Amino acid sequence: SDLSPSPLVLGGAGFSLRPRELMAQLGADYGVIGEGERVLSYLVDELSAGRQPPRFLDHESLRSVNPRGRSELDQLPLPARDLVDPRYYLLDGTENIQTKRGCAFRCAYCDYPDLEGSVVRLRDPERVADEVFMRAQVPNVSFLFFVDSVFNVPRRHSLAVCQALTARGAPLPWVAYVSPVQLDEELVSAMAQSGCIGVEIGSDAGTREGLK
Repeated sequence: SDLSPSPLVLGGAGFSLRPRELMAQLGADYGVIGEGERVLSYLVDELSAGRQPPRFLDHESLRSVNPRGRSELDQLPLPARDLVDPRYYLLDGTENIQTKRGCAFRCAYCDYPDLEGSVVRLRDPERVADEVFMRAQVPNVSFLFFVDSVFNVPRRHSLAVCQALTARGAPLPWVAYVSPVQLDEELVSAMAQSGCIGVEIGSDAGTREGLK
């Protein structure tokens, strides 16, 4: 850039879906495709050492040059929510948490597999519940949205998350995206007990059987 000697790095969901088009239009130096916790750290290390990393980086291709490139989610630090303007919670009250990343479904309308990969990677349900409980203590946080592509798949993991939340007193009311697949009475009951007050079902469920 003519305005700064610092390299300009693009990233985020929008960029990850159209990286080359946006790079050409915006003229940045580097682009991070998909999740960036490890990738951005690697990019900074490479630039600090005077090396020339690839212009486009993603956590899949990074595995060949850096074993840390794709790690278990529980090894990542929690989001730096102290950087969030507290007025956001005053206005909306909603906190967002992931219990997993990736989606094995191939719904024609959905970008989750492109953003997070088709391999489902799970967080420890106990750590998820600890995070929810911790966020429930924050002033003005009154509601939770699980931002997983599909909360209830795999079923065993979602059931464990619900049980862990219930053990902590169902600290926040919550909603999530769900699929009719693997959604049965036992799981729905566990979700309700753990604080679930609603779900969003995608348009792939728009059949008589799915709606029923």
